[in-house]
Amino acid sequence: MARDQAAQDDPMQEFYRELEGKSMDALWRRHQQGDRPSEPLAPYQPARWRSSDVLPFIKKAGDLVQPGPEAQRRVIQLVNPSVQSKSATHTLSGNVQMVLPGEVAPSHRHTNAAIRFIMHGTGLDGPLVSGMLKVARYQQYPDELEPATKPLNASSRFGAGVRPMWQRGPTLISPQLLYPWAQTEQALRDLAKVGASPFDDVAFEYTNPTTGSHVLPTIGCCIQMLRPGVHTQAHRHCASAVYHAFRGRGSTIVDGVQIDWEEGDFFALPPWCWHEFVNGSATDEAILFHTTDLPVMESLGLYDEHAYEKDGGHQQVTGGYDERYGTAVL
Repeated sequence: MARDQAAQDDPMQEFYRELEGKSMDALWRRHQQGDRPSEPLAPYQPARWRSSDVLPFIKKAGDLVQPGPEAQRRVIQLVNPSVQSKSATHTLSGNVQMVLPGEVAPSHRHTNAAIRFIMHGTGLDGPLVSGMLKVARYQQYPDELEPATKPLNASSRFGAGVRPMWQRGPTLISPQLLYPWAQTEQALRDLAKVGASPFDDVAFEYTNPTTGSHVLPTIGCCIQMLRPGVHTQAHRHCASAVYHAFRGRGSTIVDGVQIDWEEGDFFALPPWCWHEFVNGSATDEAILFHTTDLPVMESLGLYDEHAYEKDGGHQQVTGGYDERYGTAVL
């Protein structure tokens, strides 16, 4: 009773009650409660999906699902069990789609951005071949089909540095919808002769040829080649990513947990996790493709990245993926 009375008589507690009564609060109270870590931490766990688990389901879906009004696309979702939105990361979805021989998937449109990385097979759209990147537009029509309501070059009348509000600059969506694998692979080999990243080895980002920036305003697409025997240094950043092992085998060490992968596998990395890559072969290269929400973080001016400075840039492995997290759920 005496303690309760003392709390009521405390001028600071009375101050807090008065603040709350006016729908306000003191920011320092949150910091005092220890809810602000001194270092950024990954908000959820990574996830891995083995090709040996994914392919049987997508093949079975080929027998059971006919694309149409009831099932517009034959798609298996990759669901990170630690992400509430039933997606691979909090911002990125990872899906596997199969189109059977002679089949035409129904057309569709949506507001979210999307890309396709061709894993297997060929098609009529381009033509599509394994390793090709296909960029899907947002729910919009080509610029040349949009009716003009104001003079298209009105800004030239007012000098540099200004633009009428009804006009827009170059599209942020890449007009190049197909990125052929042959050119991509040759670019990787040419880049390997020049230099490499200490964190990703031989790697580059696909770009919008009109801006030199990301292929989409909300999704970045990257390809990297780990040369035989390479073990990169670790780093972390505020962007999340979904990876597909296109060729080879290796492992990615994520916050001390070793995630082994091989051709056809997928894995998702949360923001702020320390990660480094290891090519598991001393003779063959490994190639990883990934999507990332980095463009969003950059556009908001929030992108940040740190290098791991201990032990020569390498983390201590504390366990394996199955041991730590078990098997990811589709």
